[in-house]
Amino acid sequence: MYRAKGYQYVIFCCQQSIEKMIKAIILDKMNESPPRIHQLMRLNEKTGITVSDQQVDFLRELSAY
Repeated sequence: MYRAKGYQYVIFCCQQSIEKMIKAIILDKMNESPPRIHQLMRLNEKTGITVSDQQVDFLRELSAY
């Protein structure tokens, strides 16, 4: 998709991948089903993992997709 200049789709797939990863961490650490939301920052807050300001900005920007 990158070569075909399908950039929006590439960004969407990146967002989905990170969302699935965070939800897997919630399931593993909390032993509960993750919430059915898509905001990466809200999901990350459930993990208890500290992220840098740069990572916060990245997660917020990526959540738009």
